[in-house]
Amino acid sequence: MMRILAVDDDEPTLEILGILLARLGFAKMVEAVSAKEAMESIKNSPIPYDCILLDMQMPDMDGIELCARLRKLSDYARCPIINKAEKWWFPHSVQPSDCVRRGGLGACIAAQRTY
Repeated sequence: MMRILAVDDDEPTLEILGILLARLGFAKMVEAVSAKEAMESIKNSPIPYDCILLDMQMPDMDGIELCARLRKLSDYARCPIINKAEKWWFPHSVQPSDCVRRGGLGACIAAQRTY
């Protein structure tokens, strides 16, 4: 069974991710509400996570920095890491593809609010 770590400071977002992933058959999602909590979860996990979903904008450390730190850990050097952000977060000089290259992300999903 795939183990997924979802990191987001917005708890309703984590709840929605959990529901969506469960409907897709991924029943084993662990939540972290901060980068610090994510690093503690990774440190205390008996086996590495199979995939990590990161929020781009968090108060203590952004998703790019967290991803860069994860890539330095041998168990996460090649782990799929997907970063999500709302499109407004990216300054005009930074594109999601830049974050993939610089942060070592597997993918970056930049969604625009529809409400």
